[in-house]
Amino acid sequence: MFTVIGEYVRGLGEGRKYVSMPYYREEIRKITGEDPFPGTFNVRVGREEWRALLEVAESKGYRIEPRGDLGGAWLYPCAVNGVRAWMVFPDLTEHRDQVELISGLELRRTLGVLPGDPVKIRVWGPKSWRIWRETSCERSSGR
Repeated sequence: MFTVIGEYVRGLGEGRKYVSMPYYREEIRKITGEDPFPGTFNVRVGREEWRALLEVAESKGYRIEPRGDLGGAWLYPCAVNGVRAWMVFPDLTEHRDQVELISGLELRRTLGVLPGDPVKIRVWGPKSWRIWRETSCERSSGR
C-alpha cells in the first residue's frame, strides 16, 4: 500500500462526456459494481507519482478495451481522503500529471474540497480488492 498527496483541480468537462457514454458507463459498472457519477475528480500529482500509479494500474488493474473510435482505459481501486474511488488512466489523454478518479458519488461535494485543496490518494494491492469490492457492491445495492 502507498499514499500519494496531490491537489484537487477542476477538469475541462471531458471526463463527464466519456463517463456518460453508454459503452464506458456499462464497462465501469461491470468493473466497479456501481453506477459512476457522470464526471471525474482530477488530482494533480508529480510526474513520478503519476507514472507509479499508472504502472500499478497497467500491471494489476482492470482494463476497458478500446471499441471503434473509443479508446481504452485502465482502472484501479483507491481511496481519496478515505472515500472509495477508482483511478482511471485513459489511453488517449494529454494529462501526465493528473489522476482522474471516478466513484458512484460526486467526489467534489462528498469531500467538500475546492480547487487547490490537498487530497490523499491511498492505493493498496489486489489482495484487498475482494473485500473492497464486496463492501462497495453492498453499499451500491442498498444492502
